[in-house]
Amino acid sequence: MFPFGISPCPSQIQAGRSKIPSPSGGGLGWGWRLPVLTLLAALALAVLIAGTASANGSVRLVVIDEVAGPYQLRVGILPADPIAGPLHVSIRILHDADETAVEDATVRVSVVGAGTPGETNAVNSPQNPELYEGNLWLDALGDWQVTLEIDSPAGPAAHTFNVRAREEGGFNLMFVIVAVAAALVVATLFWSQLQRRRRITRGRR
Repeated sequence: MFPFGISPCPSQIQAGRSKIPSPSGGGLGWGWRLPVLTLLAALALAVLIAGTASANGSVRLVVIDEVAGPYQLRVGILPADPIAGPLHVSIRILHDADETAVEDATVRVSVVGAGTPGETNAVNSPQNPELYEGNLWLDALGDWQVTLEIDSPAGPAAHTFNVRAREEGGFNLMFVIVAVAAALVVATLFWSQLQRRRRITRGRR
């Protein structure tokens, strides 16, 4: 109601309508915030899934508490399913007699098989003295034989295990999640713009 019984003219009604803010806020309102939040949520989910997959399946144990000479060995490889490329080898070495850490060993890791032979020295660190780590390079697909040669004051020993380098396959879960998020962003933006145009059209009537 207007005071003193005065009715507004049509131009005043139209002016009043133009001052009503749109639900989108006239700027970067929810029409833009919603797709951005959707994308951020999808990316956070992708990172969480990738981190969980990495924690649960990156390293595979290929030797579990095997006895070689005076030593007890546990060996892991990364990636868990080798492909043509780098192969990280982790070797835990304990004295078999009392299961104490072997901190002063010399460890040579060599590989022969489907392609060019290679070798490296695996070394430990003061923070984790029983764990020796080294990197090999597999330059071809197929079967490889990895040999560990260990020497320390306790005596020499050797151990061999096999790995197979396969073609890299499967789908990238993170890529799928990001692609779906991008599609949701586009759909949400389209819906937001459509709603805004409808509000503007109704406001002009």
